Amino acid sequence: MKRSAIVLAGGFSRRFKQDKGLLALGGKPLILHIIDRISSVVDEIFVVVNSKNQEKSYTNFLQSKVKVVVDKCETQSPLVGALTGFESVAGQYSLLLPCDTRLFRVARATL
Repeated sequence: MKRSAIVLAGGFSRRFKQDKGLLALGGKPLILHIIDRISSVVDEIFVVVNSKNQEKSYTNFLQSKVKVVVDKCETQSPLVGALTGFESVAGQYSLLLPCDTRLFRVARATL
Protein backbone atom coordinates (compact mmCIF):
# COMPACT_ATOMS: atom_id res chain seq x y z
CA MET A 1 0.00 0.00 0.00
CA LYS A 2 1.28 3.39 -0.94
CA ARG A 3 -1.38 5.87 0.17
CA SER A 4 -3.42 6.07 3.35
CA ALA A 5 -6.02 8.48 4.66
CA ILE A 6 -6.63 9.37 8.28
CA VAL A 7 -9.94 11.01 9.14
CA LEU A 8 -10.17 12.59 12.59
CA ALA A 9 -13.64 12.06 14.07
CA GLY A 10 -12.88 12.18 17.79
CA GLY A 11 -14.08 15.70 18.55
CA PHE A 12 -16.53 16.43 21.33
CA SER A 13 -19.07 18.28 19.12
CA ARG A 14 -20.11 20.45 22.08
CA ARG A 15 -21.91 23.02 19.93
CA PHE A 16 -23.73 20.40 17.87
CA LYS A 17 -24.77 18.27 20.87
CA GLN A 18 -24.35 15.15 18.71
CA ASP A 19 -21.49 13.41 16.93
CA LYS A 20 -20.47 15.83 14.17
CA GLY A 21 -19.15 13.13 11.84
CA LEU A 22 -22.51 11.40 11.80
CA LEU A 23 -24.46 14.63 11.30
CA ALA A 24 -26.28 14.65 7.97
CA LEU A 25 -25.56 17.31 5.38
CA GLY A 26 -27.51 17.05 2.13
CA GLY A 27 -29.02 13.77 3.32
CA LYS A 28 -25.62 12.15 3.93
CA PRO A 29 -23.45 12.03 7.08
CA LEU A 30 -20.36 14.25 6.99
CA ILE A 31 -18.02 11.28 7.41
CA LEU A 32 -19.41 9.67 4.24
CA HIS A 33 -18.80 12.85 2.23
CA ILE A 34 -15.12 12.58 3.19
CA ILE A 35 -14.84 8.83 2.62
CA ASP A 36 -16.55 9.02 -0.77
CA ARG A 37 -14.20 11.79 -1.96
CA ILE A 38 -10.96 10.15 -0.87
CA SER A 39 -11.67 6.46 -1.48
CA SER A 40 -10.59 6.64 -5.12
CA VAL A 41 -7.16 8.12 -4.31
CA VAL A 42 -6.04 6.08 -1.30
CA ASP A 43 -5.47 2.40 -0.61
CA GLU A 44 -6.79 2.43 2.97
CA ILE A 45 -8.83 4.72 5.19
CA PHE A 46 -8.64 4.97 8.96
CA VAL A 47 -11.15 6.89 11.08
CA VAL A 48 -9.76 7.91 14.47
CA VAL A 49 -12.29 8.32 17.30
CA ASN A 50 -11.95 9.21 20.98
CA SER A 51 -13.66 6.31 22.80
CA LYS A 52 -14.80 2.70 22.58
CA ASN A 53 -18.40 3.94 22.49
CA GLN A 54 -17.66 6.15 19.49
CA GLU A 55 -15.70 3.31 17.89
CA LYS A 56 -18.77 1.08 18.15
CA SER A 57 -21.02 3.76 16.58
CA TYR A 58 -18.69 4.35 13.64
CA THR A 59 -17.91 0.66 13.11
CA ASN A 60 -21.63 -0.20 13.02
CA PHE A 61 -22.37 2.72 10.70
CA LEU A 62 -19.42 2.37 8.30
CA GLN A 63 -19.24 -1.43 8.47
CA SER A 64 -16.22 -2.59 6.47
CA LYS A 65 -15.59 0.56 4.38
CA VAL A 66 -12.83 1.76 6.70
CA LYS A 67 -10.85 0.81 9.78
CA VAL A 68 -11.89 2.58 12.97
CA VAL A 69 -9.28 3.10 15.73
CA VAL A 70 -9.49 4.72 19.16
CA ASP A 71 -7.09 7.48 20.31
CA LYS A 72 -4.02 5.91 21.86
CA CYS A 73 -3.94 8.33 24.82
CA GLU A 74 -6.63 9.45 27.24
CA THR A 75 -5.62 13.05 26.56
CA GLN A 76 -7.77 13.87 23.56
CA SER A 77 -6.69 16.38 20.96
CA PRO A 78 -6.30 16.50 17.19
CA LEU A 79 -2.57 15.92 17.65
CA VAL A 80 -3.20 12.68 19.57
CA GLY A 81 -5.68 11.62 16.88
CA ALA A 82 -3.12 12.34 14.17
CA LEU A 83 -0.43 10.38 16.03
CA THR A 84 -2.82 7.44 16.49
CA GLY A 85 -3.65 7.51 12.80
CA PHE A 86 -0.05 7.78 11.60
CA GLU A 87 0.93 4.84 13.79
CA SER A 88 -1.97 2.75 12.43
CA VAL A 89 -1.56 3.17 8.68
CA ALA A 90 0.50 0.99 6.38
CA GLY A 91 0.86 3.50 3.55
CA GLN A 92 4.04 5.30 2.65
CA TYR A 93 2.06 8.54 2.19
CA SER A 94 -0.77 9.74 4.43
CA LEU A 95 -3.53 12.28 4.02
CA LEU A 96 -4.87 13.74 7.28
CA LEU A 97 -8.38 15.27 7.30
CA PRO A 98 -10.98 16.27 9.88
CA CYS A 99 -14.39 14.62 9.49
CA ASP A 100 -16.18 17.94 9.03
CA THR A 101 -14.33 19.26 5.97
CA ARG A 102 -16.88 18.33 3.35
CA LEU A 103 -16.06 20.98 0.77
CA PHE A 104 -12.62 20.02 -0.49
CA ARG A 105 -11.34 18.72 -3.80
CA VAL A 106 -9.16 15.74 -4.45
CA ALA A 107 -6.58 16.17 -7.18
CA ARG A 108 -4.82 13.10 -8.44
CA ALA A 109 -1.06 13.19 -8.16
CA THR A 110 1.44 10.63 -9.31
CA LEU A 111 3.51 9.38 -6.40
